[in-house]
Amino acid sequence: MPLEPLLTTHEAARLLAISPKTVSRLARDGSLPGVKVGQHWRFHVRHVDAVRRSRNPHTGAR
Repeated sequence: MPLEPLLTTHEAARLLAISPKTVSRLARDGSLPGVKVGQHWRFHVRHVDAVRRSRNPHTGAR
C-alpha cells in the first residue's frame, strides 16, 4: 500500500473550512481520526475528506 501524506491541523482546517482549534477538538473527541506526532495532530487525507463529505453530502456530487 502506498504511503499517504499526512495533513497538519492547519491544512485539515483549510480543507474543512473550519478553524484549526475546531479540527483539534474533533480529533480529541474522535470525530476526526488522527494521530499525535509529539504534541501535534496529523490527519490522513481520506479521513479529512470523509468528514468533509459527511458535513456536506453534496460535495463531490455531480
